[in-house]
Amino acid sequence: MEYLTIPESGSSQQQIERAARVVRAGGLVAFPTETVYGLGCNAFDERAVRRVFAAKGRPLDNPLIVHVTADWPMLDFTEGTSRQVVDELARAFWPGPLTIVVRGGAEFAPSVRGGRTTVAIRCPDHPVALDLLEAAGVPIAAPSANSFNYISPTSARHVAEDLGDLCDVILDGGRTKHGLESTVVEVEQGELTVLRHGAIPLELLRGSLAGSVSVHDGTLTERGPRRSPGLHRRHYSPRVESVAVVPDLDLRPLALEGLPPDVVIRYVGYDSRQSLVPADWRTLSFGSILRLDAVAHDLYENLRRFDPADQRGLLILELSDEPGLGRAIDDRLTRAASGSILRSVDEVERFLAQLKPTLADS
Repeated sequence: MEYLTIPESGSSQQQIERAARVVRAGGLVAFPTETVYGLGCNAFDERAVRRVFAAKGRPLDNPLIVHVTADWPMLDFTEGTSRQVVDELARAFWPGPLTIVVRGGAEFAPSVRGGRTTVAIRCPDHPVALDLLEAAGVPIAAPSANSFNYISPTSARHVAEDLGDLCDVILDGGRTKHGLESTVVEVEQGELTVLRHGAIPLELLRGSLAGSVSVHDGTLTERGPRRSPGLHRRHYSPRVESVAVVPDLDLRPLALEGLPPDVVIRYVGYDSRQSLVPADWRTLSFGSILRLDAVAHDLYENLRRFDPADQRGLLILELSDEPGLGRAIDDRLTRAASGSILRSVDEVERFLAQLKPTLADS
């Protein structure tokens, strides 16, 4: 594995050209985008695409996002009323953290589409990603550069710790800007549906488009090929046992008796909210609920930091229950908790009672 650092000032041409040659030769390159780090390959090369799935341990029913330059002929994929909507989206949000799912994409490697007849495409807003695309001369298929189901990487260090030598090249371009994946929308027959909440909030989409915007639900339970990346029930998840809870639960009367003293319950809330939890629980924070942009930026860094090395104990993740970026944050926390959301003190009590034997044996 080659680890290439992009200089903060001066030319990065040598590093970019080296990575581009690896992409053209069928290799895997981890590179920064404005959202998270991606594990990229030539989107036309089926063998390379299969290497991405194998490196991540990613199921083949989970489509990849194809990254393109701003001048990619996106409208060739659309017709009729969908063409107008796609053009409107691209002009408003590209380059940027918006992925557009459209019918077609047969010219790409078959596995890119995850068993569906659609393809997910976006133009990233990061100089390293755009320079790599220009130098490689091909679209780059790239999911997040981490093991499947684990916490997404927002730095090259995260990639190296997780995938290590499974990458041919890691391009270190520093921390990512948003810290959350792109918003994914599907355009079909001129209708726009949000499939995955992300760095572009629902409100911004609705305020920028003339037509209506709907939200796909049921993504925690759907089976078969996914309409979008990131829709598995368990995703973005720490390795320690995790559960999500709604805010404002007074959990102070709860206690777990009979556990080894080194089994720690970690409750992760927010600076601007009081965490009403038992005194022997460890309280942590995602940041201020008044700064959801900062919470989103640091979310995966914090989840990695709060994931204990010995994998003992329990991580309780408080949802933001906020609109805007809060929807994307809560989506990630819910999937980090394998879809488990506890909404009352009684539910928390029952969950802890059921989990007690597992925690005692961990």
